Amino acid sequence: MLLEEPGVRVTTTRVTLGDATYPVAGLTSIRLEQEGAGGLPFVLCAVGVVTLLFAGALTFVAFGFGMAPEANLGAVIGTAIFAVGLGLFGLLILGWAAAAARAETPYLVILGTAGGDRQGLKTSDRARADRVRAAIEEAVTRRG
Repeated sequence: MLLEEPGVRVTTTRVTLGDATYPVAGLTSIRLEQEGAGGLPFVLCAVGVVTLLFAGALTFVAFGFGMAPEANLGAVIGTAIFAVGLGLFGLLILGWAAAAARAETPYLVILGTAGGDRQGLKTSDRARADRVRAAIEEAVTRRG
């Protein structure tokens, strides 16, 4: 027994990950990948910045028109309140972007077989993913 953990069992002849069992003789490669958040943080950040810029422009416009003697005070105040709300929404979007960027992205142990690559294990624990990968590599090495 090279490794036995909840949901993982690696021997010199078989690898069991969850409900799937793979013969060690059928494994051609083992690699560790990190599943990324993709472009979501970047898109959210861009939307947040554009929203804040628009809110800032609205604020300047509102107060610029507010200085004119013929300005409708109700429209100026309404525009200013809308700009502040829009600015707060922009900050909220930037917060979502920061949270998405910091979110734990899972690690994947990918098993190469003659039939193609298979996702063997998905975990947010890097040390566990490394242990499983190392144990599978050891099993393949001992197979000869």
